[in-house]
Amino acid sequence: MPFYQFGEMIELKRIPSEEWVPFIIDRFADNGQTISRELAEQICKKVDNYSSYVQQLAWNVMAEAGDIVNEQDVANGIETLLAQNSSFFVEQIRGLSTYQLNFIKAICMEHHKGLASKKIAEEFPMGTKSNISRIKAALLDREIIDEDHEGVFLPDCVFRLWFMKEYM
Repeated sequence: MPFYQFGEMIELKRIPSEEWVPFIIDRFADNGQTISRELAEQICKKVDNYSSYVQQLAWNVMAEAGDIVNEQDVANGIETLLAQNSSFFVEQIRGLSTYQLNFIKAICMEHHKGLASKKIAEEFPMGTKSNISRIKAALLDREIIDEDHEGVFLPDCVFRLWFMKEYM
């Protein structure tokens, strides 16, 4: 790979739906297809406006659809997006323990703080409180989860969709 680590990695900021939607509608029109504003917004919302995922999902929907895009085309595009990324996600979770998977399940169910609480521990067994700290550290180290002032979360929205489909 001649350009591997060649330059600086730049993280793209999310583009607001207000900017994406007209762009998506225009690109579909250029391809002879019609997509409603609502479905273009759904594409953006489903992937939290992450540029690479918006583009990948929109492309998948375009490939699935006929002249007029419908909700089933978007659903099929999402399934294709999950399948396209599945091998990467499988590799990310390879070797995780049941406790670590339960930690991710808890996050998927919107538990971002207090993961050592009795209620959460009963629903998502993770072992002792000290074990939960080790789980969190390991998942942070593997960059599967992230943490901010609001708690822990899954930074990759498509990983979250895939994980929920496969494990919940």
